[in-house]
Amino acid sequence: MLFGYGGAVIAGFLLTAAQNWTGLATPSGKPLAAIFLVWLADRLAFFLPLPAMVLAALDLAFLPLLALVVARPLVQQRQLHNDPFPLLLTVLFVANALVHGEALGATAGTASLGLDLAAYAIVVMMVIIAGRVIPFFIETRLVGARPHRGKAAQGIAIVATVLGVAASEWLPPGPLTATLCLLAALIHVMRLASWHDRRLWSVSLLRVLITGYAWIPIGVVLLAAASIGTPLAVTSALRPSRPAPLACSCWA
Repeated sequence: MLFGYGGAVIAGFLLTAAQNWTGLATPSGKPLAAIFLVWLADRLAFFLPLPAMVLAALDLAFLPLLALVVARPLVQQRQLHNDPFPLLLTVLFVANALVHGEALGATAGTASLGLDLAAYAIVVMMVIIAGRVIPFFIETRLVGARPHRGKAAQGIAIVATVLGVAASEWLPPGPLTATLCLLAALIHVMRLASWHDRRLWSVSLLRVLITGYAWIPIGVVLLAAASIGTPLAVTSALRPSRPAPLACSCWA
């Protein structure tokens, strides 16, 4: 889900967005078909009796290719503010490699870290993209709406998210981890409030965007709860074992 379906969704957005951001063409026609075939080959390969090493190589090929294709126009136009996307794609590749490393017996206990890292990388992408997309759609769909677009707010939301999820993953459970997670959740709630216009609830597209983004602070709150000894585990925010309301997959 994270690397296959998630990778396809991310590719569709970034290949379109990079062209709009830079004015330079991204792959289309046969080059785009070749990128798709790299993605599809791995999806189909899992149904064939191939060695695990071959499956891993096929699966790991797509994300670096996508990172290179997206980075090319950004580097040419020197759009440093968009550079996090190739970097985050690289993080996704590393996360995927950690999963395959354990499956191949080359590493021990890295699959869980890889899945967490992938989920967190996708969340950070969502935070960045939402700061551009949601205000844009609110302005275009609601006459006179003025959602906040500040670059400082965008940067604070990104940094707070990274600190919160990093603390949850690498710091020991306790008050510091919970505080960083709750601070990130608060910043996201404030961000939602800065975009809010009561008219948006009557527009299905805006309603879906706002509701979808709201799962990010909910997920971070669940991480905070898991870090202070509540019955909730980190998997309540990432990889649920049962489809209960609070155990639903907020991110993955």
